[in-house]
Amino acid sequence: MQGYKDYNAKSFNDMALNLRKLGYDVCNPIDISVAHPGKTREEYLKKDVAALTGCDSIVVLDNWDKSEGACLEVSIARSVKMPIYKLVDNKLELMNDHGRKFDIGKARWELLPWKEVEEIVKVLNFGALKYEVDNWKRVPNGRERYFGALIRHMVAYENGEQLDPETNLSHLSHAGCCLLFLIWFQNNEEKHN
Repeated sequence: MQGYKDYNAKSFNDMALNLRKLGYDVCNPIDISVAHPGKTREEYLKKDVAALTGCDSIVVLDNWDKSEGACLEVSIARSVKMPIYKLVDNKLELMNDHGRKFDIGKARWELLPWKEVEEIVKVLNFGALKYEVDNWKRVPNGRERYFGALIRHMVAYENGEQLDPETNLSHLSHAGCCLLFLIWFQNNEEKHN
């Protein structure tokens, strides 16, 4: 539910309404949060798991596998051989037991805007051709010099210049590249000094 507007309450409530219309007795996780306002996330999960133990099956929403709480519910249900359903065309369908991959808490690389990242890679390619690969790591006083370069690119951009005259690439892409360098210097400070 976290990360969704109003904790995805509309989707939960719509599903509960549909299931009740079909004659099912429903335990809706949203009702737990309404009945116990002000609890921590962990306290809600404990109440959710306790409520789950009184159920004889669960029904998952679309994209359930992107929710830590739903993954926990499904894992518990599988462990105790509880049927897991999806609502399809107003009918409950047993969910195929497919392979599992637990990505919760892992870096979500798919969130990066790849087209824009590619613009920074173009700056890196230009530098590798002009100097050599990873030359920037060995520049004396690199942190200070790339900070200065970052500011120069930002000032040029703020003054209305979109493209760097030497590379014909965006000043923002150059600034992004400088930021990556600065992060690298920070993460490798001991090794770099």
